[in-house]
Amino acid sequence: MLLHELAHSFVARLYGIPVRDITLHMFGGVSNIEREPPTPRAELLIAIVGPLASFAIGAMLLFFGGGHRLAQWLGPINITLGVFNLIPGFPLDGGRILRSLLWQGTGDLKRATRWAGLAGQGVGWAFIALGAMMALGRVVPFFGTGIGGGLWLALIGMFLRNAAAQHLAGQALFERLEGVRVVDLMRNNGPWVEVSTPGSAAAHAFLSNDASAMPVFAAGRFVGILTLSDLRRARHLPAAYVRDLMTPLERLTVTTPDTALSEALRALAAAERDEVAVVHDGALAGMLFEQDIARWLELERTERPMPRILHRPHA
Repeated sequence: MLLHELAHSFVARLYGIPVRDITLHMFGGVSNIEREPPTPRAELLIAIVGPLASFAIGAMLLFFGGGHRLAQWLGPINITLGVFNLIPGFPLDGGRILRSLLWQGTGDLKRATRWAGLAGQGVGWAFIALGAMMALGRVVPFFGTGIGGGLWLALIGMFLRNAAAQHLAGQALFERLEGVRVVDLMRNNGPWVEVSTPGSAAAHAFLSNDASAMPVFAAGRFVGILTLSDLRRARHLPAAYVRDLMTPLERLTVTTPDTALSEALRALAAAERDEVAVVHDGALAGMLFEQDIARWLELERTERPMPRILHRPHA
């Protein structure tokens, strides 16, 4: 399974697509690729290389395993894994292959994603139905019968259905963010703190506003960010100063005012932070908070005018 995911990641990197990490779970694994492939061909190659790797590993184990029991067991498992992943249900590899073909045919990635996602949900529901039939004693070709196998197939179906639904929800989210830039939602007027400020004094600054983080300055120069989580650690360091607690600029993920909000949201997810510094011409231009994006999405859902958080006064 790991080699299967490494194959996806390797081809993605060849196309210049960052791979955040690889996650293995009870139903398989996933390579967390940070952005969509640039072309249908790239999507096809990134998707198909995983099953091909599984087939190659399975074949090598069977033909070169010397009859060893472990090799004779792992070989068919890898081949079965490759076949399973070719099922045309997004986000399985087969679903991504389907999306690449739909993308090539329509020239529209969003439409292709919706159709492939709906196919993935359909496959998930089909597995749930087949699992129920097996649990009730019906014999299902290839899968067999029995309560244990039926429940396992139904669980796989639920996982696929939920994964496809999440991808469709994510696609809908980024469609709503189209045309919105970081400058539209960033805060460029709010609390800040000096590096020489004691941690206890910095804590009081958080009491008068709803920000979960504050920029840190040294002699007028932006040098880092202090968060509430940083201050929680200060409870065990009563004499600590902001400089001891903050995340320095060189370790921060930053964005620019003209960056698409969808890209900034991906940066937030990749950095696993609730805020990102907005920098322009080497100087701090503002702060973008995940809570403000969520608030805007909630208000936008009610079809109100898009709120602007520019020049937000210090509470």
